Amino acid sequence: MQSPNRPGSVLAPRFRPGALLGQYRVEARIGSGAMGEVFRATHVGLDRPVALKVLQPELARQPSVLQRFRTEAVATARLRHPHILEVTDFAQDGQGNAFLVMELLEGQPVDAFVREVGAVRLGDAITLLDQMLQALECAHRAGIIHRDLKPANLFLCKQPTPGIHLKVLDFGLAKQTLGAAQHLTTTGEILGTPAYMAPEQVEGGTIDARTDLYAVGSIGFELLTGTLPFAGSALNVMMAQIMEPLPAWTRQPPLPALEAWVRRAMEKKPAARFQSATEMRAALRASAPADSNSGPGAAEEAVDDLGATLIDRKPPRMPGAGGRALPPSAPVAPKGRASELDLLRAGVRSRFARLRAAALAVVIVVAIYGLYLLSQR
Repeated sequence: MQSPNRPGSVLAPRFRPGALLGQYRVEARIGSGAMGEVFRATHVGLDRPVALKVLQPELARQPSVLQRFRTEAVATARLRHPHILEVTDFAQDGQGNAFLVMELLEGQPVDAFVREVGAVRLGDAITLLDQMLQALECAHRAGIIHRDLKPANLFLCKQPTPGIHLKVLDFGLAKQTLGAAQHLTTTGEILGTPAYMAPEQVEGGTIDARTDLYAVGSIGFELLTGTLPFAGSALNVMMAQIMEPLPAWTRQPPLPALEAWVRRAMEKKPAARFQSATEMRAALRASAPADSNSGPGAAEEAVDDLGATLIDRKPPRMPGAGGRALPPSAPVAPKGRASELDLLRAGVRSRFARLRAAALAVVIVVAIYGLYLLSQR
């Protein structure tokens, strides 16, 4: 999406600095994502700084997308937790604009931090993972699955006192496992980001809390090693999530207990993973070296002098020369067009079909050769 300051921007003049959106005065554009843009704003009556997430105009005209956006507001507003971004309102105006009102954060997205430092200091990584799992404990107890956990949706908050404070953002793909909201996506639809998607999510199968835990394992791999588990194109990564074993651990010195923790979280079959965020968090604490939390870490220092920002949507870094980037997914596509991930999924199915056809051909050839040998006896 283009910047509001560039010619041809899709943003209306009312979204430029100083414009009013309902009872909020827009101050600046601070980020953008697949579903909309984020602005720093001020509540006019209370003189309170907030963040506004405004749905893209073409998406706001689609009832199913608008309902999903509303679901994000309801889902996040229900989750009152110190490690989950607070959403205070969902509003629509007479011009067809829909937006969420959220707390304004100061700090740095975790994906930007990882791009800067590579492998994260052990104590910082464990703290970040622990706080992420605390947030998931709350969400899963409420019957809400995030479905798009990744470093870009995790935020290191600037604090008045020393210490790391993580917030989980963007419940735009959240699925409520109870109630009518579970029908907002069609059967077989896949949503998420390939580098952090569980096999059942890639295949468009049934997802549950363990799908989120797989993503935590992938994030843990990245935080602890500085690389993603699987490299290549989005299609190759999706194939790897289904078929390939987790690559060898690259962190030095080796951390066998934490490596085993990541490997269990990223088991291909959900039944072999941790069964809850609570269980996974307890295993994380048991796997952490005793001296892993001594001294201030880079994550704590990274948020000391940062200005206000909310979302950095740059694609995550991939291992290999030049830090190749994985193309970001499009969790929602405009009406009448297949989403990027639906097309990738079709590619995965096509490749599986070719593999099955090749295997069947081999079986037929072997059978024919066997019959030929029998006939010569």
